[in-house]
Amino acid sequence: MLKTFGALIWARTVAAVGGMPPLGFDVKNRKLVLNDEETRIVVDIFRRYLALKSVHALRDELADAGIKSKRPAPSMAARGSPVGRFIDPPKPSLPR
Repeated sequence: MLKTFGALIWARTVAAVGGMPPLGFDVKNRKLVLNDEETRIVVDIFRRYLALKSVHALRDELADAGIKSKRPAPSMAARGSPVGRFIDPPKPSLPR
């Protein structure tokens, strides 16, 4: 529950400062609204993860299905190494 709450706080922060909303949300009038089509994808991603119990297998399945993040892929030069493709940029710290 706490992770979900943290994700919601982070998503609201992103909407407030004009960043890219997470998969499953769109920004309308500076407010987050659910994107029904993307929300179904997010639910399916979590269900597949629970079934596979492997992030790597899930990543491969999502790639095969053509499911991508809203966030554009960073260039290899910007990340500095192949491993960098799988590392998210730092997220804003949440108040405790």
